[in-house]
Amino acid sequence: MKKMLMIALALGLAVALAAPATATDWSASGYIYVLGAVHKTMPSGGPVPSPNPADPYAGDAWNDTWSWVRMGAGLDITARQSEDLYGVLGFRMHSSRWGEPDTAGDPTKMAAWYRAETTGTLSVLLNHAYIDFRVPPKLPIWMRVGVQPIFVRPWVFVMWDGPGISLRIPIDPIKLTITPAWYKKWEGADYEGDDNDVYTVDMNMPIGPVSIGSFFWYENYNDWSRANANMAVVDDSGARNEADLWYIGVYSNGKLGPVSYMLDFVYGGGEIDGNPNALVPAVDRDIESWVVRGEASVNISKFTVGLGALYATGEDNSTVDSEQYIAPNQREGGLNGHAPLQDFLLLTDGFLGMIPARGNMAGYIGGPNPLGGVWYVRGFAQVMLTDWMRVGVNMGWIGDTTDDGNRIGNAQDAAGNLRDDDDIGFEIDVGANIQLYKNLQWGVGFGYLAAGDAMDMNTGTVGVNEAPQDPWVLCTALLYTF
Repeated sequence: MKKMLMIALALGLAVALAAPATATDWSASGYIYVLGAVHKTMPSGGPVPSPNPADPYAGDAWNDTWSWVRMGAGLDITARQSEDLYGVLGFRMHSSRWGEPDTAGDPTKMAAWYRAETTGTLSVLLNHAYIDFRVPPKLPIWMRVGVQPIFVRPWVFVMWDGPGISLRIPIDPIKLTITPAWYKKWEGADYEGDDNDVYTVDMNMPIGPVSIGSFFWYENYNDWSRANANMAVVDDSGARNEADLWYIGVYSNGKLGPVSYMLDFVYGGGEIDGNPNALVPAVDRDIESWVVRGEASVNISKFTVGLGALYATGEDNSTVDSEQYIAPNQREGGLNGHAPLQDFLLLTDGFLGMIPARGNMAGYIGGPNPLGGVWYVRGFAQVMLTDWMRVGVNMGWIGDTTDDGNRIGNAQDAAGNLRDDDDIGFEIDVGANIQLYKNLQWGVGFGYLAAGDAMDMNTGTVGVNEAPQDPWVLCTALLYTF
């Protein structure tokens, strides 16, 4: 029997070696970035420090100044067999700040750590692994299967990497593209039935110099504990309950005469079901939130000037419902991402593309979700001083949309109730982008926020509050692409 198996194996190997090899076109692209920042009052990506001695962010953190350096890299390898078939492996090597302790043994940490000691590790994450092919026999349908990038109007909605199946269906001659997809956010133990899925469809088409589109996005949570506390809702008993969330969005961008524009509107709805096994009476919670963002600009020779605005609903602390706009990528569940919104250097991710969004420097004042609970209007201008240097300025008012409380601060009135203020502040940003080489650019920016009343913090004494010193940041980024 063993001889027969060996003969069969040898024959199979001979046939495989004799078969003509299929030519594979290999290609690669990627980036390496190094970021640095010095900033006051607001920790990067964290909550606002507090003057309350009982707060973990009290003490030296209040009105303090920090500095750090971090870096990361990405590499995408494509193996293409034909115009109708290819596969992609995407690797990401990201770090926390240089010199931070090695926590590679902590499964909740998804970062690489750069240290001088031998205990430091450099983790490599496989963010993409998918097959992309045209459905045979030459149907006008493309299918992508595997862990893939997920982009749906990412500056206000979704930028993820996650497992799933998506289709791309072009419909000629109107050039309508339909993209239905299913993504698996979480799959736990079979007997627990705690998984949750995403079902979505995006449609868009050009109409002359502009394009219009719409999408629908539905998520089911069989275990709501898989979502994090950003929704400002917790389970009634600490046990399991369920949720159904949905979003509908409409968008358009293009050019009308000399004016280039972008416009997005997203409405989020759904319900969080109270746990029927709760130790306290179950409460169903409705989700009602929305965001609208617009931007328009005019290019005149080497000058660009424009206006932008955003309004995102905030929480109403007088109800048990959830009204704060939360984009899907701001909740946990196995898909990770960050929307690259570059409207302000302090509030969001940078501005005017001068600081790479991949640096993930957002959240100086907004935490992990800078959109919900704020509104702003801004103006911006930039100019190409030379063919290798671009400079710009950005400024605007930022307000608070939270009711019976504030999005950032926790100031109290004399009775100890949360104060409801409207003014987060006025931010001004300046910066430059320098093209050192064709594939190497250096960005530098400075942002300053004149803090408003909505950033005041309680000192730990009823009705006694303190205003933070005005936040500012000086940051720099070196980006190499290949």
